[in-house]
Amino acid sequence: MATSLVREGKVLNLFGGKVTGIKWVGQKLAEKLNQDPSIAADMMKCVESWNHMEFQVEPASAKEIHITGPRFTDPDRIAELYQSGFAEEIQCCLFGYRMLEKVAGHIKSDVG
Repeated sequence: MATSLVREGKVLNLFGGKVTGIKWVGQKLAEKLNQDPSIAADMMKCVESWNHMEFQVEPASAKEIHITGPRFTDPDRIAELYQSGFAEEIQCCLFGYRMLEKVAGHIKSDVG
């Protein structure tokens, strides 16, 4: 299961466009995550700072699930965030802690 950006105004239906939404693509859990407005709001807020927000949820074993977030490759932008003093944005967007905790909570509620 992974995230997919919803874009409007793509060129040739392939390139560019403004991100207007983010949705989870996958099974039953994806439907549940798409219905959580707090996760969607956090992800849209982060898209304003980053051009992509890619998260993946994959089973690693019968007892372990891996949740991976975006790979940030713009050191200048990361340094800019740290210098800005926006601790909430750093936690939310740079490392995705809050989103990952919410996703994990949905997984736990489905399993437990």
